[in-house]
Amino acid sequence: MTTSDPLTVVVGYDGSNASDSAVDWAALAAERHDARLSVVVAVDFPGAWAGLIPGDPTTPPFLVEEALRLSESAYDRALKVLQPERISTSVVKGSPAAALVLDSASADVVVVGNRHHSVLGAFAAKSVTFTLAAHSSSVVVAVPESEGPNVGQEVVVGIDGSDASMRALTRAGDEAALTGQALCVLAAWAAPVTPASSTAASWNISLPELDDVLMSAATRRADAAAATVRRSHPGLAVRVDVVADHPATALVRAGAGASLVVVGSRGRGGFASLLLGSVSHSVLHHCATPVMVVR
Repeated sequence: MTTSDPLTVVVGYDGSNASDSAVDWAALAAERHDARLSVVVAVDFPGAWAGLIPGDPTTPPFLVEEALRLSESAYDRALKVLQPERISTSVVKGSPAAALVLDSASADVVVVGNRHHSVLGAFAAKSVTFTLAAHSSSVVVAVPESEGPNVGQEVVVGIDGSDASMRALTRAGDEAALTGQALCVLAAWAAPVTPASSTAASWNISLPELDDVLMSAATRRADAAAATVRRSHPGLAVRVDVVADHPATALVRAGAGASLVVVGSRGRGGFASLLLGSVSHSVLHHCATPVMVVR
């Protein structure tokens, strides 16, 4: 996508309550970013060829009818926020995750629900959320089922000094500035996986001193990250939160009072081949707030 192309927000829809929330979130995001909204409904019928579905005789008619009905329902829902010319819908055959990963190549963000109960199935399934977050070419947002508008007053971003977390920081700052909310830069530190006493001994320091070293390093990273955001968005309210906890646990807790939690797809873990890190995976699994995963 070139800079001259209009931005596109893609959202998967399957009729579940979580995917209703996903369409609502995606429509508002498209409105804020002056973007188009593309609604995708998938029919994952075993043995069917992938592709557009209307008029295809190989798929059971009741599934086609349900897919078209859901497509219209999502369109009507998005119309509450966007003008008709900014909304498009498509019905496709095949895996919901594969359809969204394919569409992510030309999207600014792909949005999906984070629960699952649907006849057509799967756009709100955890497996789709994880697959999409691992393989999408674009930013991914997983939106949990909600009974009303999110009332959080800040965007929370987790940073650990990795390149992915720095890209998450940039995106989080942009989102907070665009919505007029505050930004919380969160850095968490915890004892190493190896016994803390062994680590302390190898560094020739005491356990309390080890805690101080880890806390000081996390504080420096958080302060530097906050300074970076303040330079990009001078009017943005930015606060720093440094906690002694596992990063995923800290982010889930912070997310309880936030409108959005932003994480990098993979942090400073030792397995470079992993497409989705353990922290982002855990936050996606447990957070009750919309989670944005930035590659």
